[in-house]
Amino acid sequence: MANIQSLPYLAEDQSVFDSLRTQPHNIEAEQALLGAMLINNEAYHRVSDFLKAEHFFEPVHQRIYEACKLRIDRGQLADAKALFHLFDADEALADLDKGQYLARLARAAETIINAADYGRVIHDLALKRGIIELGEEAVNRAYDTGVPESASEQIEKVEQSLFNLAQQGETKGGFQKFFDVLASTVDMIQAAHRKSGKITGVPSG
Repeated sequence: MANIQSLPYLAEDQSVFDSLRTQPHNIEAEQALLGAMLINNEAYHRVSDFLKAEHFFEPVHQRIYEACKLRIDRGQLADAKALFHLFDADEALADLDKGQYLARLARAAETIINAADYGRVIHDLALKRGIIELGEEAVNRAYDTGVPESASEQIEKVEQSLFNLAQQGETKGGFQKFFDVLASTVDMIQAAHRKSGKITGVPSG
């Protein structure tokens, strides 16, 4: 996935792709944040308490962010020139013009003022991808008759996984309302379970 330009190499007839859904992501926000970091490492400090490399959708951006993190955390400068060695050492980055992509990111960046906002967009979209992954896994396990877990046990696991994901929704810029997602999802699961004649949990009162 080293080529992160627009996708002119796709078939000219795009209608075949119209019905396909892609996972939530924002390449432009990722590029804007990385560019801001490359021209002023202070941008990294505005997002470092909540944003991790794995929150980036594009693997190339994950590598660049992690490389910046390692240098900045060591008190070293992380700019396009300092990171140029990445494109010699990593075969996955070799086709990106030997580091010219870093220079383009830096040139396109205008300010670090919006760095935290870009970081929160990237973080929020990563959590949404996490919700999708949890949902797909839950559905697949529910369809798999070979899974030894009962429906109640599967629901409990989904609840715990959603709770863990909700915990990741807390950022410096404010708590993302993943507990609302948790509550509504659990309500939906329990409603579906009641239709089968079973109720999970113990009623109080």
